[in-house]
Amino acid sequence: MIQPQIVRKSLVLIGASVLGFLALAITAQEQPNPPRLPAKDFKDAKAYEVVRIDSAESIVLKMEGKDVKVRLLGVDSPANAEAKREAERVLRNLLVGESVFVEFAPGMTDCYVFRAPEGLFVNLELVRQGHALPNEKMAGEYGKACQFYEKEARKSQRGCWAPPGQNMVCIGKGSLSYHRETCMHLAKTKIPIPISLATAVGNDYQPCKHCKP
Repeated sequence: MIQPQIVRKSLVLIGASVLGFLALAITAQEQPNPPRLPAKDFKDAKAYEVVRIDSAESIVLKMEGKDVKVRLLGVDSPANAEAKREAERVLRNLLVGESVFVEFAPGMTDCYVFRAPEGLFVNLELVRQGHALPNEKMAGEYGKACQFYEKEARKSQRGCWAPPGQNMVCIGKGSLSYHRETCMHLAKTKIPIPISLATAVGNDYQPCKHCKP
């Protein structure tokens, strides 16, 4: 015969397991998956050399032997002057010395920019890092993705969404150090990740010995 005490303990364990499962399910529902972007095939696409960064939202490309300025389609730089300068520094870190694929929307002179050869969607990456704001020209699946990542950037207080006076640094994928966004060693990282200094220190990242953030 099963003892009542054992039955009670078993019921408690079952109840705790059910509650834990429900908590995980609710958490999963509260964290929606990012929208999927259309697959891009750049196998036959022409890559253009980035000549220079003109501003936080425009770059100069070498196209058919000429320097041509193009504006990033669907995004605006932050209104705050310091945040705008920071956005330009991030764009420079992403594209200096690189080549890009471009995609012009029908009837528009602005374009979507994808870094070659891996196809990083630069317009979206600026939004994801909190250094650009999507506008009404960012439509379709691109628009949905930008709206999602803008909310995530706000929530995580990245880039221009960081509270005034909060020190921000960057880490690279697989790196154990944090850097200033202008650090030459961070430039080797394909997708720098902005985080607060407090978060970096709290997760045992070490300061870069070169830029000394």
